[in-house]
Amino acid sequence: MGIRRYSWKFKFRRGGKTLEGFAVRLKGKTYAYLNQCRHMTLPLDWGDEDFLTDDKKFILCKNHGALYDPKSGLCVAGPCAGESLEKIEFDVRKG
Repeated sequence: MGIRRYSWKFKFRRGGKTLEGFAVRLKGKTYAYLNQCRHMTLPLDWGDEDFLTDDKKFILCKNHGALYDPKSGLCVAGPCAGESLEKIEFDVRKG
C-alpha cells in the first residue's frame, strides 16, 4: 500500500495570472486555499507539499509557524491570528 497523501499543490488561473493553490484532505473532505500566508506573501510550504502539522490538526505556515484551521482557513495562532487563508472554489473530477 502506498503512502497516504493528505495535501498537494495545484496551479490555477485567475485574472490572466497563474497562481498556486493547495488542497488538504481530512476525514473524507477536501479543502482548497491559495498557497499564501496571511502574514507575508510567501507560500506556506517549503516546496514539499506538506501543509499539515504532524498530528494533522492544523495547516502550518513553515515560514512563520502560523496555524490555520483546515476547515475554515482561520489563523488560530501566530502572527496573523484572526485572519483567514483565501478559499478556492473547486470541483472534484475523476475521484
